[in-house]
Amino acid sequence: MAVSTFHDASDPFVLADKALQRLLQILAAHRQRPLLRRWIDHPYGEEEIALLEEEVIPALLRLRERVDEIDAELQHAYNRGYDDRQLDIEERQVPGPAAAGLFLSNPGSRRQLLRCGLLQSGCGRQG
Repeated sequence: MAVSTFHDASDPFVLADKALQRLLQILAAHRQRPLLRRWIDHPYGEEEIALLEEEVIPALLRLRERVDEIDAELQHAYNRGYDDRQLDIEERQVPGPAAAGLFLSNPGSRRQLLRCGLLQSGCGRQG
């Protein structure tokens, strides 16, 4: 997980990272010894510890890596600047016919489209 100076105890990803760190510490401290579980009568033996190492730890590492990727993508999008984000939002919005009519009925919008060559004189007028 990315290093941060701010750690919110309610952040589930910080908690997942701390759980991974603690699990690694516990496994390192219990080498060759059973791992006692408080809610079951039988401790984790060699086989269960192997499952933790082979399945649970890699899953937690993938979670951490994916969260880091998502954070980096979000930060990159944020750093692109307001204009780029606005453009992305506007590109994703597909206005319906009523919105297009309102846009074309606005004289300023019509002038802008005419200037850019995207609208011909007489085109888009409601008559």
